Amino acid sequence: MAAVPVSEVKGHIPPLIEELTAFGDAGGLVPDIYLLLGARIVDLSGLLSASQVLSLAESDLQQMGPDEAAVILAVAKR
Repeated sequence: MAAVPVSEVKGHIPPLIEELTAFGDAGGLVPDIYLLLGARIVDLSGLLSASQVLSLAESDLQQMGPDEAAVILAVAKR
């Protein structure tokens, strides 16, 4: 786990989703993703698609400066 600048977060999320998506009878299960932005934890778990994750992440990232640090946590569903 490492901090990345807020300006780079959207570029890191798609590869994490691709790597950690689990496939089962119901299709692909997007991993649970959390963003640590300053003193806030943004919970993006439970979303059904990568586009939903990126869309909601973008709205939270807009409130931050591009050089501020962010941490992305991604956990594969089992």
